[in-house]
Amino acid sequence: MLKEKSSQSNNAAPSYKSKFDWERHGEPVSYSEFTQGIIDSYFHNPLTGRLDELIAYLERRGNELKGKKARQTNAELAARVRAIAAELEKIASHWDSGDEMAADIAEDVDWYVEEALPGHIHKMLYQLTIEGLVVSGWTGIQNGGNEKFRLAAGLPEKPSQQTEKFIMDIHAALIADPRKKSMGIKAGGYRERPRSMSAKNKARKKAGSADCYRMFLYYYKKQFPSFNNKTLQSIWTHAKCIYKRNGEGKAGREAVEAKYGTLLPVELLNELETVKAVARDATKTPTYFAYKHAAMLAGISFKKLPATKTIARAIQKSEKELRDLHAMLDSTKHMEGSQDSQNK
Repeated sequence: MLKEKSSQSNNAAPSYKSKFDWERHGEPVSYSEFTQGIIDSYFHNPLTGRLDELIAYLERRGNELKGKKARQTNAELAARVRAIAAELEKIASHWDSGDEMAADIAEDVDWYVEEALPGHIHKMLYQLTIEGLVVSGWTGIQNGGNEKFRLAAGLPEKPSQQTEKFIMDIHAALIADPRKKSMGIKAGGYRERPRSMSAKNKARKKAGSADCYRMFLYYYKKQFPSFNNKTLQSIWTHAKCIYKRNGEGKAGREAVEAKYGTLLPVELLNELETVKAVARDATKTPTYFAYKHAAMLAGISFKKLPATKTIARAIQKSEKELRDLHAMLDSTKHMEGSQDSQNK
C-alpha cells in the first residue's frame, strides 16, 4: 500500500488546501466552510422541503431523459417519493396532535442521517477516487489520461457500460451491500438473523421506549379543546354510549363519526363496528379503545404496552409528570405562536 510521508501527528490530519476558490452567497469561503454550509442548509430545511426538492429534481431529470423506459422509471421513482411526502402531510393533518407526530418523524430521520453521514462521506471519497482515475478527464493527456487506468482495470480503452458497472460495483461494495446486510436482506427476499445490538443501541432503544411510553401517558391524559377538554377516556366512553344508542353496527359507527369527525382513527372505528350486543367482547371497553388510541398517537405498538392494571398504576403515579409535560408542550406552542406573529 502506498503511503505519503507526513511530518504531522497521527492524531491530527493536516488541513486540506483546496485547489479552487469557493464562494457561498457571493462571499469567499474555505472548502470546509463550503461543505459545512451544505450540511447546515440540509438540516435547517424541513423534512417536507427536502422531499419537495427531491421530487422537483426527479421531475427536471425526467424532462431531460430521452429513452421511454428511462423516463417511465424516473416517473415511477418520483411518484413513490411524492407518495411518501403525501403520507407525511396526512400524518401532520390527521389527528389533533398530528403536527407533533410529524415533528417526531422528522427528528428520527435527522438522527439517522446524522449518524450515517460520516461513514457515507468516507466511503464516497473512495468511490470518487476511482472515478477520478478512470473517468474524470483530469489525470492529464501527457500521462495517457484515464485510458491507462481503464486498461489497467481490464476495461475497454474508451468509457463504456463496463466502466459504469465497475464504478457501481465499487459503490455496492462500499455502500449498497453493507446497507442490505444491516437491513437483513438476502437474495430471494429472505431476511438474515438480526444482528445483536451494541450496548449503545440497546441504551438508545431503551431510552426511546421510555420516551414513547411517556408520550403514551401524555396522550391518554391529554384534554382536547375541540371537545370540551375531554380526555380520550371520556371521549371513548361517550362514543360507546352513542354507538349503543344508535343500534350499534354501521348505524352506530356513523353516529360516532358524526359527533367526533376525524378525531377517532378509522382502524379503531372499524374495530368498534364489530362490537355486538349479542356476543360482546368484554375486553373492548372504553378504556381499551382509549389506551389503543393513545398508543397510536404516541407511535408505539399497542401489543408492546404492559398489562392494563400496570398502565392504570402508572397513570396514577404520573399525574405531576403529566402536568409538567402538558405545561412544557403548551409553552412551546405558545412560544412558536409568538415567534410566528412577530415574524408576520
